[in-house]
Amino acid sequence: MEKLLFELNEILKKESISQYKLSKELNISQSYLNEMLNGKKKLNIDYINKICNYLGYEIIFKKNS
Repeated sequence: MEKLLFELNEILKKESISQYKLSKELNISQSYLNEMLNGKKKLNIDYINKICNYLGYEIIFKKNS
């Protein structure tokens, strides 16, 4: 989960999208989004999917080799 959180935060920085703007798109508070992106609250698959869709990214599952 740490790697996912790191990647999501990096994408937000790269795309210059604030947590405030993303929280409005997700219809949640900025503080709740911040807690999820910092690992203080659980980030469930629904929010991961919504965030990725908004950012234009897709989730790819890959088996470890």
